[in-house]
Amino acid sequence: AVIWEEALPVGNGRLGAMVYGDPHLESIQLNEETVWAGEPGNNIMADIKEYFPKIRRLIFEGKHTQAQQLASAYLPWDTDLDANYGMSYQTVGNLEISFFDTSEVVNYYRDLDIANAVASVEYQQNGVRYNREIISSFEDDVIAIEMTADQPGALSFELGMNSPHEKQNLSVDENTLHFSGTSSDMENKTGKVQFSTLIKPKLEGGELTSTDSSLVIRNADQVTIYVSIGTNFKHYDDISGDAEQVAATFLNEAWDKDYDSIKKAHIEAYRKYYDRVQLDLG
Repeated sequence: AVIWEEALPVGNGRLGAMVYGDPHLESIQLNEETVWAGEPGNNIMADIKEYFPKIRRLIFEGKHTQAQQLASAYLPWDTDLDANYGMSYQTVGNLEISFFDTSEVVNYYRDLDIANAVASVEYQQNGVRYNREIISSFEDDVIAIEMTADQPGALSFELGMNSPHEKQNLSVDENTLHFSGTSSDMENKTGKVQFSTLIKPKLEGGELTSTDSSLVIRNADQVTIYVSIGTNFKHYDDISGDAEQVAATFLNEAWDKDYDSIKKAHIEAYRKYYDRVQLDLG
């Protein structure tokens, strides 16, 4: 995918990912349902209640220009110092998987299996067939990425994170990427939603090392990447939660499970909803 609309989406209602599928530099945009700009508050303007009936009446009378003029006067494009039009949903950031082999790729194929909620990418490179699958687990509430190859020791890449948020921190500890940040300011509201993302790979074969901002995998046979995200959101007016603890809890509960087990439970949970409806196009 070149643009966001071309990426393959997976999600479980809380966690979402957009999978771009580049064989040399995979980018997976990460979302969590409570990461919004700003902070709790009321965006209803105190004086607007008086004018809504007048605006409606003008619309019903077919006086659309006058209705627009009145609305523009009391709902200006730029809000005043004490008002806002609501906060926007925001991304957590991008998980980047940078492969060391950048040679030509053939027989490239990507797929979104909506019957099972699984995105996949496969291709051949220097005689090796590579495959990766991505799910946002309905059962374990983590994003799981399985990377395989049909020859041993063929998986070598670097894991990193980036994000558009100004307030962010990236570190490495105990073979885990720790990425945290705070949502952005918007329309007179200070960003106060804190999020924590934990990214931890499980290797079969090969070697795992780290830099101060990335994890490096070399010559692995198979790799499963667990991605867990938590925020400080507890309620619409309460952001006193512990984002790191939420993310760690989901990660720890999923870590002892292999990818096949997570995938099996995910599909079973997902299909309880998906199989309720069938669409026959003849």
